[in-house]
Amino acid sequence: LPPDTPPETRAQIAHILDSMLADWRGEADEDRLLARSRLHLALLLMLRAVRSGRARKDQPPPAFRERKARLLMTRARNYLERHYAGPVALDDIAHALQVSSYYLSRIFTRESGFSLFAYLTSLRLEKAMTLLADGRLNVAEVARAVGYEDANYFSTVFRHHVGRTPREYACSPGRHVVAS
Repeated sequence: LPPDTPPETRAQIAHILDSMLADWRGEADEDRLLARSRLHLALLLMLRAVRSGRARKDQPPPAFRERKARLLMTRARNYLERHYAGPVALDDIAHALQVSSYYLSRIFTRESGFSLFAYLTSLRLEKAMTLLADGRLNVAEVARAVGYEDANYFSTVFRHHVGRTPREYACSPGRHVVAS
């Protein structure tokens, strides 16, 4: 067994082996069958302990995993910053970053506390507020400029997150742009 096998696992295996020896000395065929079953159980527990020790050795240290996660977050944010105006799919982002979509989604949510698409929505709305404040584009043009094909859907999302419609935001004197 690996040296770092927990004492309770070692004790459990020892108990199973002791019971196996007692059963093996029995007279009945059932005793020997039970002894074989106990042997299999002990071997399975030993295999689990060996695999568990090997898995811990094969994993990179926590500091490396944290740096890797931070780098992935930075790369994902950079990707979204460059592509927010177009259609964005999780699989496309994951492919561009050369990771699985499941891993990307899990790491992004774990590291930031919100989903990748919540971040994308926030980014798009920040850009939209800047464009609306500028006043050169109408609501439909702003919607398309920040990645929304449907201006009505954009207005709904905008009102939900900002508390005002895009038109109200553009016309209000007290508007402010949220810093990124």
